Amino acid sequence: MGNEIIRILLLLIVCAWSAHVTADELDVDVTIENLDFRQPKVTVSYDGKSRELDIASDSEIEINGRKTDYRSMLPGDQAKVTYHKERKLVTKIVIQRELMAPAEKLAEGWEEIDPRLIFLMIRLANVEATLEAIEKATEKKGVRVVTVERDAKRADRANEDMDRNAGGPLKWSQFYGTTAEKFFYHPTDRNSSYHTTTVLNQQGSQADNKVGGGVPSSQGLPVHQRPPQFDYIYRANEKARGRAEREIVELRGKLDQLEARRQRLEAEQAGLWVEIAFHSMLHFDLDKNPIYRFEPLMLASDTDSRNKTEILRATTEFMALVLSIIKEADRDQSGTFTRIKPAVAKSRQSMMDTYLRLAVDVTDKKSSLGRFYALAKRIDEVASNLTDSYVVAMEGDSSKDRIRKDLFRLQLQQSVLNYAQIVLAMDEMVKELESDYGYKPNLGCPVKYVAVNSINPVAIIRPIISDPNESHRVASITPNRPKHIHQDAVYNRGKWYWFPNQRGYFNDALKFAAKNKGSLIEINSKEEDDFVRKHIRGPTFLGITKNTRIGWANLKGQPQLYFNWATGQPQNSPGEILVATHPEEPLFLRGWHDYINNEKAFLYLAVQWFDDAR
Repeated sequence: MGNEIIRILLLLIVCAWSAHVTADELDVDVTIENLDFRQPKVTVSYDGKSRELDIASDSEIEINGRKTDYRSMLPGDQAKVTYHKERKLVTKIVIQRELMAPAEKLAEGWEEIDPRLIFLMIRLANVEATLEAIEKATEKKGVRVVTVERDAKRADRANEDMDRNAGGPLKWSQFYGTTAEKFFYHPTDRNSSYHTTTVLNQQGSQADNKVGGGVPSSQGLPVHQRPPQFDYIYRANEKARGRAEREIVELRGKLDQLEARRQRLEAEQAGLWVEIAFHSMLHFDLDKNPIYRFEPLMLASDTDSRNKTEILRATTEFMALVLSIIKEADRDQSGTFTRIKPAVAKSRQSMMDTYLRLAVDVTDKKSSLGRFYALAKRIDEVASNLTDSYVVAMEGDSSKDRIRKDLFRLQLQQSVLNYAQIVLAMDEMVKELESDYGYKPNLGCPVKYVAVNSINPVAIIRPIISDPNESHRVASITPNRPKHIHQDAVYNRGKWYWFPNQRGYFNDALKFAAKNKGSLIEINSKEEDDFVRKHIRGPTFLGITKNTRIGWANLKGQPQLYFNWATGQPQNSPGEILVATHPEEPLFLRGWHDYINNEKAFLYLAVQWFDDAR
């Protein structure tokens, strides 16, 4: 009897606890409308309404029974969302998705395209569907009428630079066809220098074939066959287009919101171009090749062997740097892309100095080394285009010049594909050198190179310098301190920072920075974020605010691309919002917080200066 009473009491306790948990959580069936890939947020629709929800850092995401992260979700997914009312966060998302249609039997020459790339392409197709819907809505409202005359005059000058897409980037279908052909197709008589021949001889795709089933045939794809999964992605895009048009109807007439939405989607679109192009070549696993991880072992002590060892060392150090950019861009796209130009230029110069010192003949385009040299020059040029086009593409809206921005967005799109294919071509030539020179790895000597994040990007942002070679200085070398910069300021990678023991309101922070001929600190990478938080004395103002046009932005009105929100942040309270960062401890404060610009935000002041003394 006593045991029975205890069992009933335990059961009641469990039931009460379960009821308490259930009361705090709410399960809702929703449709995923949009995702913010810069921070864990999702826009969902239910009961005819749209709502943006924060996703908990410890949330559970399941797609077809498999655990994954929120980046694997797609607009249009039907999901069951568990929302924790007290935490005001999504703690669980369960999605049952129609399985991706398998590709038909692969034609000769095609390699299997991995599902991750297909999902990225579907995201890109969905983003473009929404952009097209926004374009239609703004045209109907006459938003562009006031700029027609101005843009027409500009178009006369820019016509020679424009392709059939009016100077803008390729549509997702053409981008997919180009990506697939470059990285997943090769002719049946493929040889070891297929990519080298393609790059150096400028061989590209031809017109595509005709297909049925409502799928358009003029997408600039290879003549032999459409790439695997194309029809599946196309039909996913058609479904997304209908959803996007219905969604944008609700925003019709709300011009500021449409413009802000367009800018966010264009930034996401550019990020997807980079991710797709670089992911396409990651399946080759080039960085796992010992020749890019360990210096060559000198097999003999004669002069010829020593020279070959030095040539291989210089060549593989350059390749290691070029390969590292692909992985670093995945972790910090903005920080990496502003440094690609000087990083590649510096590394190539070092390699060329070795060739010159050893009197290597690099003019023979039939030799492996001669072709590698030509490819290295090509990738140096493409790296410059990547940096320049990325910076202009991201700042284009601030200058109100759509034609200029679209031209550079097209250049960015093409450059990421060219960069990836040139890397594959250079790898082909290194393998030939490996065979010719008899490479053996020296396991005790890892390959050394100047990391991309150690290169100072100031010369790119401020291109007018007295000596071009100065742009390649390594950031760890502290330059002379200009007179207007406070004596307690510290230097890091192209910027000076001062963290005085002073506090005030946000307006005080602005005045303090201006008085000292500087600005509030803008953080654009994890490395910079870590550096700043090691020096601040407490919660400190940053030069990042909530812009009604584009969301989070710096004080110049340019979109903020890097974020490091603390747990439960941002709260997105109404009113004028600004951002501050907190030091490492206590743990729950770690990272960025948003504040309303009022008397409650009494925080530490800090100033930054760019290193212009060059």
